[in-house]
This record gives sequence, structure tokens and C-alpha cells, in this order.
Amino acid sequence: MKLVIVRHVKPTGLWPVVYTGATDVPLTANGRREASALPLLLEHILSGRRPVVVSSPGSVPLETAALALAECHLAIESLVAEYDYGDYEGLISEQIPGARPAGTSGPTDAPR
Repeated sequence: MKLVIVRHVKPTGLWPVVYTGATDVPLTANGRREASALPLLLEHILSGRRPVVVSSPGSVPLETAALALAECHLAIESLVAEYDYGDYEGLISEQIPGARPAGTSGPTDAPR
């Protein structure tokens, strides 16, 4: 068995990065191009094996999976859903320290 993890492409071209884990944002045209470039790479990695494809329910991961592995059955699994940043959804990193009580951790402490 071989495990191949493909993270969905970046959903927006906005800078600075906005925390949108649970917010369902659309895939950009550039994101569609990036996802459409994945089939050849995945074909090489998979060497003819039929993968089991699991995606979170968000539109960006679903569209990425559909473009990257169009011929494969797609299982939607909420257990692999994006991180919900709660009150920090829609904020940028610089806004978060002022939005949380001193001494508490938040998304800036989480891996990216």
C-alpha cells in the first residue's frame, strides 16, 4: 500500500493570508490550473494503481480532487475537514494577537 497525500491548492490569491479554514471560499482560476496539472504527476506516482480518494467536504478540496483525479471515485469525509479557526476566521495573522486574551494560544501557534 502507498499513501499519497495531496493538499488542496491555495484557494485565494490574497495577501496577506486570511484564515479561512471552515469558510467555504471558491477555488481561483490559478488554483484550477494548478489542480489540472496534477494528473500527470499522480499517474507517475501511482504507477497504474487505482487510488482511494478521500476529500474533506469543502468546495476547494472537492474541486481540487475532481480536477486531479477525475476518473476516480471520491469519498467525502468530514474527519479530514479543514481546521475551524472559530473567531479567527477571516482574520489575518497580524490581527489575531489583539483578538485573543493574553497568554492564550491560537491559530498563530498552530502549524501551517
